[in-house]
Amino acid sequence: MNDLLVPTIATILDQQDETPDTRTYRLRFRDDAEAESFDFKPGQFLELSVFGAGEAPFCLAPAPPAAAASR
Repeated sequence: MNDLLVPTIATILDQQDETPDTRTYRLRFRDDAEAESFDFKPGQFLELSVFGAGEAPFCLAPAPPAAAASR
């Protein structure tokens, strides 16, 4: 079981501006076991930090089925 207070490290692979106030990020967990166990429900809250830059709250949304299939 993961400790929710211990950060999980991921790399930002890509970012895309969707609208003036919405951006999509593609991330990859550094640890394959973390990637396999990661699960979420759409709209779930997440706090992300970028070392040296700060942190911000995010809501998670799944990729549309066609986009997910092409990645």
